[in-house]
Amino acid sequence: MALVAGAGTLGAATPASAAPGVCAGVSGCRVVRSADVDGNGTADQIGVVRKGGSGADQGTVTVRVRTRPGTIVKATRTLTSWSGPVWQGSATLDERTGKDLVVGFTQGAHAEFFRVLTFRGGKLVTLPAPGGGTWTVDGALMDDVGWARSTDDPRGLVRARVAERDADGVMQGTVTTWRHSSSGWKRGAVKKYPDMTDEAAGAFAGWKVAGLPRF
Repeated sequence: MALVAGAGTLGAATPASAAPGVCAGVSGCRVVRSADVDGNGTADQIGVVRKGGSGADQGTVTVRVRTRPGTIVKATRTLTSWSGPVWQGSATLDERTGKDLVVGFTQGAHAEFFRVLTFRGGKLVTLPAPGGGTWTVDGALMDDVGWARSTDDPRGLVRARVAERDADGVMQGTVTTWRHSSSGWKRGAVKKYPDMTDEAAGAFAGWKVAGLPRF
């Protein structure tokens, strides 16, 4: 599916005490949190605008970040079927110092798909999942899918965790380690988890990343 990105500045830089907030003058904008997005060590104000009609699960989401007084960068992404809160949180996923921003994209009966935005070259751009495409989590009878990283992991390291039920009805798990750099994702170690209990396989499902809800 096509993605539409945008970035821009609003006015010249002004002293922090006089600078408007990230949502100033923007209808429907909601400040969701502050986090260091551009990696300069200073917290940036983050706002989200969702459009698509009252109660609609389709439309767009625009993420706005005030990187310094008077300067806003923003990116707009489509929503094809997302009924809950679209803002998920900020987390460390790629190798940069700044936080990455996660928003919902589409939902199935039990699977959820997300867009991740990262700050590069003065813009918010899409960070694809390892292997390409959207970031997916799932928790179901036949499979459990998720992403994990510990607070001790180096920046840019994530683990893709997948458990699938085989023909005998037993869950078979795989954990693949990925590292991100300026050239993209590179696959590392792959570890198999044979004959998992349903409980152990279920622990693979969802986000296990600081700053993000599990589902």
